Amino acid sequence: MQVWQPCPSYNTGDIVTYAGHIWEAKAQSAGKEPNNPNNTGYWKDLGELAATGDVRHDDTTEKHGTSATEFNHLSDNEADAALYAHNPSQTNPFLTASQIAPLYVHIGDFVKQSDLSAIVYDALFDDAEQAVIAVGDNVVTRIDPTDMSTEVFSAFGNWRGVTKLGSDFVAVGKDSAAYGDFHNMQLGAIPSGHWKSVAAGNAKAVAVGDGRAAVSTDGQSWTAQDMPVGFGDDIVFNDYDNRFYAVGRLGAKSSADGIAWTDETLAAGTWRAVARGNERLVAVSGKVAVKEDGGDWVVSDMPFGGWEDVCAGDGFMVAAGNNIAAVSPDRSADFGSAAVPDFIYTTVVFGAGKFWLLGSAVVTADVVDTAAALNGANNPSSGNPYATIADLASVNAALLTTVNGLQAIVIGLQSAVNNLLTGIDGGGVNG
Repeated sequence: MQVWQPCPSYNTGDIVTYAGHIWEAKAQSAGKEPNNPNNTGYWKDLGELAATGDVRHDDTTEKHGTSATEFNHLSDNEADAALYAHNPSQTNPFLTASQIAPLYVHIGDFVKQSDLSAIVYDALFDDAEQAVIAVGDNVVTRIDPTDMSTEVFSAFGNWRGVTKLGSDFVAVGKDSAAYGDFHNMQLGAIPSGHWKSVAAGNAKAVAVGDGRAAVSTDGQSWTAQDMPVGFGDDIVFNDYDNRFYAVGRLGAKSSADGIAWTDETLAAGTWRAVARGNERLVAVSGKVAVKEDGGDWVVSDMPFGGWEDVCAGDGFMVAAGNNIAAVSPDRSADFGSAAVPDFIYTTVVFGAGKFWLLGSAVVTADVVDTAAALNGANNPSSGNPYATIADLASVNAALLTTVNGLQAIVIGLQSAVNNLLTGIDGGGVNG
C-alpha cells in the first residue's frame, strides 16, 4: 500500500495511506491532499490505518475497502481467495464490504433431509459409528450423514433418552432400560419409573425421572433411589468438573455419583433440557441459562416458544421446539429465532459439522466456514476441490492445446478428403 505523494497522478480506485487513514481515489487527481475537506470529490476515507504490525488488517482493509474488525482473522492468502472467488478477473478482482460480510463461521439454512417413519425423542452423534443414533417408541434409528439414509431397528420400549457407556448404547424409558449394540439392544433390569433422560460419565450411566435417579455401570443392572422432586426432566455429564447436572421445573442439582445431589444456583423455571458444549452448560425453558466453566448460572431471555431441547457445538448453540428453532449465532447466549421447515422437533444434536433437528423428520444446518473454504482455493488437492486463477488458466491452456490438436486433425482430414475428391475427378481412383 503506497503513501500519498503530491506529485504523482492518481486514478480512480487507487488506494493510498495518508495522515493515519486509508484513502480510495474517487476521480483522477494530482496534488489533491486526501484529508483536505475541499478534496472530498477526489478521495474517499476508508478509515484509520491498522496498528503497526497488524499486517492481516492492512491487507484485508486494502482489498475489501473497510476497516471492519470481523475480517482480521483472514490472512492475505485468504483475502486474495475471497476476492477472486467473487470475480475471477485480473482487471477487477475487488469485493465490496457487503459482499465480504458473509466471510465468517456461521450456521447455514435449516434444510429438510428426510421424513422419519417414527417420531424420535432423543439422539446422539456417535463418533465411532459416524452417524446419528436416535430412539423413540419401540425403535432405534441410525441416520447416515453422508447420504442421509436411515435404518430402523426394533427395540421394545417407550424410549425417551439415549447415551453411550463405553462401547454400549444405553436407552431408558417408562419402566425400562436397554443396552448393547444399537442393531440389537437387550433389555436391562431397571426399577420402575418414568425415566426421562440418561447421561454417561465417570464409568457409569445415570438416569433421571421426576423424584427418582438410577445408576448403572453396564446398562444392564441398575440401582435406584429417591432424589428431590422437580429436577428430573433432563441430565448431562459435565467433563469440566466430572459431575452430572439434572434440571427440571425447580432448577438444577448436580452429583458426582448420581446418588448424592447438591443444589445449584439456578432458579426455578420449568427447565426442560440441559446440554454441555463450548466450555459451558446451557439449559432452556422459556429462558436460557448458561454456566461457563468455573462460573455461576446466568439467565437470559429466549425467543417465545416451547423449547424441548438444546445443543452446543462448534462454538454455537441451537434450541428446538415443536416446530421452531433458535440459534445463538455469535457464540454467546443471544438466541434468535431461525426459519425451519414445519415439523415436530423433539431433540437436537451436533455432529459431522452440522446441527440436526429431529422429531418427525430429519432437518440439518451446516456450520459454514466461508473463509476457510475460500482459503482452500489457494491449495487445491484431492481432498480440497477449490481452484485458483492459475489453475483455471492452466485448464484453459490444456483445453486450448486439445482444441488446437483437434483442429489440426480436422485440417488433415479435410486435406485428405480434398485429395480424394481431386483423385476421383481426375480418374485416379480405381481407374
